Amino acid sequence: MHDWQGLDLADPRFGHPRAVDLLLGAGFYHSFLRPELLRRNEMMPRVLRHFPLDETCKLIFACHQRTSKGRYIVRLSVKPEGLEMLGESLNVALASLSSLHRRLSQDVEMAKAYICLMTEYAQLGYMRPIPPPKLRSDAHSTYYIPHHGIWQRGDHHRRLGVVFNVSRPTFTVYSLNDILHTGPTLNTTLGHMLIRWRRHRIAFSADVGIMYRQILVNEQDVDL
Repeated sequence: MHDWQGLDLADPRFGHPRAVDLLLGAGFYHSFLRPELLRRNEMMPRVLRHFPLDETCKLIFACHQRTSKGRYIVRLSVKPEGLEMLGESLNVALASLSSLHRRLSQDVEMAKAYICLMTEYAQLGYMRPIPPPKLRSDAHSTYYIPHHGIWQRGDHHRRLGVVFNVSRPTFTVYSLNDILHTGPTLNTTLGHMLIRWRRHRIAFSADVGIMYRQILVNEQDVDL
C-alpha cells in the first residue's frame, strides 16, 4: 500500500460510514472515471488471522501425495489427542440406519432416489461394502458416519441430496468434527468478492461438480 501514500483521494473519508447517495452498476462505473485518475491493477491485500493450530493444520495438508492422474491424497487433520477422544460409533450409526429404513419404507419416491444415489456412489468408488465381521472387530477404531436424505429444489424438479452427519457424537460425546482441526479461513470474504466483481464489465459464475470427492483420503485415515 506504500504506492498509495501521498495521493489526493477523491474521497479522503472513504473509511467512515455515511449515507449512500447513489449505487453504480458495473456497466456504467467505468464511464464516470476521469482519465487523469490513477489506478492500481493489483488486488487489495487480505487481512487473515492465523492461530498456532492453523499452522499445524496447514502442515498436515502440506504433506500430501498425488496419484498418477494428479489427484491429491491427504491425511485428515486429526488433533494430537483426537483418536483417544473418539469413542464407539457403530451402534449410533446402526440406529440411524434403522430410522432411515423406516422412513424410506414409507416414501417410495425417496427410496428409489436413495438407491440410485447410493448405487452411483459405489460405481464411482466413493464407498465400498464392509463384511459384517469387520464391522464389529473395528468398532472401536472406526468412525461410522450416519446419513439421511433431504429433498433439494432444482431448476425444473427437486433432487435428493444425502447429508453425512460427522457431528453425531460417539459414546464419549466427541464426534469426528470435534477431533479435527478447523484450519484457517480460505474462502474469499464477501467484501473482497464484491470489489473484484466490480473490476470487470463481464463476469461469469460456475459450479464445479463433485469437487471435494476428487480429493482422496490417505489409507491410514479411511476408517475415520
